[in-house]
Amino acid sequence: MTDKKKKNLIIQVSEEEHRQIKHLAVDTGKTIKGLMLECLQRLIREYEDAKKK
Repeated sequence: MTDKKKKNLIIQVSEEEHRQIKHLAVDTGKTIKGLMLECLQRLIREYEDAKKK
């Protein structure tokens, strides 16, 4: 992350959602933070690509 000032993002998830996220992170060799940032970046790209059409 290259931003000079960082912001916090806090979400609440159920125990089952957390378990699923944690398993996916482990299976892909990523941290939960890294996994969530990757997912958000993909979603933002998809949104921006759809806007261009």
